[in-house]
Amino acid sequence: MELLRSIEGKASKLSMPSEERLEAVIQQINDVDQMIRMYTENKTALFDIMRDFLAEDHSTPYRDHCFTMLLQNYGLYILYFRFEEIHALVNYFKNTPQWCGIIINKTFADTIFIQRMMRQKQIEITAYPDVISFFDEEAEKIYI
Repeated sequence: MELLRSIEGKASKLSMPSEERLEAVIQQINDVDQMIRMYTENKTALFDIMRDFLAEDHSTPYRDHCFTMLLQNYGLYILYFRFEEIHALVNYFKNTPQWCGIIINKTFADTIFIQRMMRQKQIEITAYPDVISFFDEEAEKIYI
């Protein structure tokens, strides 16, 4: 609820505490304006942050939560306004299909707003075969 209140501008900004080797992810979560600016100026910079996160094999519940939050923000602030930007993400990660699958499945199955946004905007996921080719069983159950 606090996240929702913060997104709606009814509560003070939430700030995730920093952790070693997670600074870039947390910076993008804590400063959405910076994330949008980064994406607008050079979208691969944001994708590089995602790639670097996945390249480190130090998974903890907090790290996983922060990565999910980053993907949540990507969905809310990028895909909400220009869903076709999903192609840029898939194109960037297509040479690392395991990482692409992780990102796609977390974005579409673990985040809380993407399903509603797609319904509101009447986005038919089957029109995005490059995306659904990375769906795992859970995402397929939800969308296909």
